[in-house]
Amino acid sequence: MNGTELVKAGNHLPELDGIRGAAVLMVVLLHTLFGVMAPDFQYQIPRPLYGFFFGGGGGVDLFFVLSGFLIGGILVDHRDADNYFKVFWIRRAARILPVYLLLMVTYVVAKHIGQTAGAPWFHAFLMVDQLPTWAYLTFTQNYFMAAENTGGARWVGITWSLAVEEQFYLVFPFVVFFLPKKSVMKIALAILILAPILRGYLWDRYGFYVGYFPTPARADGLMFGVVAAYLIRSPKLQWLADRRIILDILAGVAIYTLMWPPLWIGTSAAFSLRSALFAYAIVRIFITDGIYRKILRSRFMVFMGLISYSFYMYHQAINGLFHGYFLNQVPRIENWSGVAVGVSVLLVSGTLATLSTRYFEKPFRDLGKRFKYRLLESKNKPVDGASVAHA
Repeated sequence: MNGTELVKAGNHLPELDGIRGAAVLMVVLLHTLFGVMAPDFQYQIPRPLYGFFFGGGGGVDLFFVLSGFLIGGILVDHRDADNYFKVFWIRRAARILPVYLLLMVTYVVAKHIGQTAGAPWFHAFLMVDQLPTWAYLTFTQNYFMAAENTGGARWVGITWSLAVEEQFYLVFPFVVFFLPKKSVMKIALAILILAPILRGYLWDRYGFYVGYFPTPARADGLMFGVVAAYLIRSPKLQWLADRRIILDILAGVAIYTLMWPPLWIGTSAAFSLRSALFAYAIVRIFITDGIYRKILRSRFMVFMGLISYSFYMYHQAINGLFHGYFLNQVPRIENWSGVAVGVSVLLVSGTLATLSTRYFEKPFRDLGKRFKYRLLESKNKPVDGASVAHA
């Protein structure tokens, strides 16, 4: 089955779960192990590998690209449905809100209890630089973080990326619904150019967080995914397949550049290059078979993808609690005891995410799937369209 047939078949592709699994592993390994190692810890990950897999929080960029790809595809496939907006937003709410609100409840409870806690590590990490709770409830925390030039309380700081995606879910359905395909592509290409310019400007003038969190400065990752979604639904997919070897070579050059960045490439441009590489990693699923796809659809990678959302959302709170309780400090690996705690965080977070996915999230997702898209010309025939994976 070629790439075009994969799209038209409406199959759930396990390879895309594998991509999601890779993204969450990049994030949690950064936060629990490789990104919190003290400079004098003897066993460091080689710098080039760290720069490629973890530099700039690369896992979040992969999430953005994958989200743009999946959501862009869903919207394109169902833009002719008469309940287009209703079904899209209900399904998004069923997918995102249960875990998000659960995390917020635990945060509010922990904040209340922590007011009397005398543990310095608790206030220095999990509750540092608190933002208004209503900012999280309105998915605007990323702008508060930018304004304050802080990552906020680490218990819920991870949710800034959800804010970016929720803002994308709010706006982009209107773009796809009301504008022709060429106009959507022009907007996407314009954002690919303007977002890194804005990001670099904000970094240079105001500081890292100011350019890291706002949606306009991170929208290029989402748009790379949208462009990829359009590509696999167009005749250009075969053109790409015919030039796979050349594209693989270019991807190798991009990997080398990210591992050993030359002086002429700025940090903002590196973010865009990484997102472009991730977009190709997704498109490549549809233009070839082989070892690459076998790795992505392996049981481990698919499993990581299936539990990725709750794994992503829970791990930082557990990370801070474990390092504080067992080592009396914020997450920091200085010896093998720190490594043991970091591995424990991974195991406990993964276990909770597995239980959460199966017993807490699944009923809400199943409820969302009960709402079907209906084509305008056939209102009595609900359809799921040609989506290649569940988002």
